[in-house]
Amino acid sequence: SLLNVNSNKGFKIFDEINVKMKYIEVNYDLSCSFNHYNNVQTHKNRNKFFKKICDGKINENNVIIYMNKYTKKRLHNRILSKGKRIIRGLFT
Repeated sequence: SLLNVNSNKGFKIFDEINVKMKYIEVNYDLSCSFNHYNNVQTHKNRNKFFKKICDGKINENNVIIYMNKYTKKRLHNRILSKGKRIIRGLFT
């Protein structure tokens, strides 16, 4: 993981929490050389989600409902994932 601190407020927060973690300070160019190849793929429903925001269909009252709708795994995928976890648990 990479934590990049950019402000005085960030440095203050980091000073408070760094005693509870292991970290190595590296220069910015070195950190970017390892991390820019590991970007998270864009979710397949991202454009639909933001289009509904622009159209006014998603607002602060229903945003959680739509987030769950567009990010929740399909039922058969959830069943398969749960089954895999159970099987792994039997062998560990």
